[in-house]
Amino acid sequence: MESISDGEGCYTAQESTDTDHDEVRTEGVGSDFEWHSDELVSGSDIGEGNDDVEGYGSFPTFSMPKKMDEYRWEIGTYFTEKHEFIEAIRTYALANGKSLKFLKNDNQRVAVKCLGANGECKWYAYCGYMGAVKSWQLRKIIDEHTCSRDFNVKLMNAKWLSKKMEKTVRENPDMKVMDIRDKVSRKWNVGISRNMAFRARAIARDHVDGSFSEQFKRIYDYAHELLRTNPGSTVKVNVDNIEGETIFKRFYACLKACKDSFTCCRSFIGLDGCFLKGKYGGELLIAIGKDGNEQILPIQEEQLAQYSNLAQQQLNQHDHNTQLQHHHQPILHKLVLQP
Repeated sequence: MESISDGEGCYTAQESTDTDHDEVRTEGVGSDFEWHSDELVSGSDIGEGNDDVEGYGSFPTFSMPKKMDEYRWEIGTYFTEKHEFIEAIRTYALANGKSLKFLKNDNQRVAVKCLGANGECKWYAYCGYMGAVKSWQLRKIIDEHTCSRDFNVKLMNAKWLSKKMEKTVRENPDMKVMDIRDKVSRKWNVGISRNMAFRARAIARDHVDGSFSEQFKRIYDYAHELLRTNPGSTVKVNVDNIEGETIFKRFYACLKACKDSFTCCRSFIGLDGCFLKGKYGGELLIAIGKDGNEQILPIQEEQLAQYSNLAQQQLNQHDHNTQLQHHHQPILHKLVLQP
C-alpha cells in the first residue's frame, strides 16, 4: 500500500500487488481491484464522501513548529485536542497570509478552505475525531495554494492576538494601540483594525492582572515550600487585614545555606534594591556580602526596608562587627553583631 500525489497537491491511495514478479497497480472508481483503504483515503474533491474514514497506524503527532512559513501538512497527523488543530490553522494562516475559513467546526469534524483567488484556491483540510483513541486526525489535505498573499487574515481575532501579545503587555502595560498595530504589521505582515488591537490589549491586561492576583493568593504556599525544601531557613510574611480582606504587605526570606555561608564572608553587608514596576509596585531589597574573592554573595531577600533589622537577629550567631551599607547610597547605619 502506498500514498501518491496526483501532481496537484492531493494525495490518493493505491494498492500494489506482487504476483510472479509482475506488478499490478489499480485505481479508479468502479474497478474490480479498487482498494478501500483501512488507513486513509484522500481525494481531490472537497466532498465528504470519504472524509470520515478513520486511519490507524504509525502516523506522526503534531507539534507546533517555531515557524509555520511554507509548512507542509502531512496526512494522518494526530492532534491531541480540536483546539490544537484550530490553533495550528490560525498560526499557519497568519504566517503565510492566507484567507482561510472554517466550513465546518463541531464535535466530530473540522473542515477548512482557502478563500483566496476569489474562492478558487484549491487548498483544503479536513480533520476528524477518532473515538477509539480519543484524538483528532488530519484525514484529507490538498496542500497547494493557487492564490497570492492576503494582507487581511480573517482568522485572526482579538482573543488569539491577546495570547501572542501577553508577554509584551506584561512588560509594558501602557503600550499604545498604534504600537500594537505596528508590531503586528512588522512581525506577521498583516493588518488589524484599531478596535481589534484595543480589545486584544484589554484581554491581555486582564490575564496579566489576574495572574498577579493568583500569585499573591499563594504567597503562604510559597513560604511553606521554602521552609520544607530548606530546613533551618527563616521566612516571614506580613499582611494587613482591611475590612476583612487580607492584603499582602511584606515578605522576608533568609535561606539556611545563605546563613551558613556568611561565616566565610567579610564583615560587611551590602543592601541593594530596586523598584518593582508591575501593577502593584513595591520595592525589592537584597542583603549581600563579599567572600574572600571579593565576589558578591546574596544573604537574604526582603520586600521592604522595615525588615532590615531582622538581619541582626539572623546573623547574631557570628562574631562580626558588620557594616550595613546601601549599594547606591553612603553608609546608612552600622549593625554591631554580638557573639
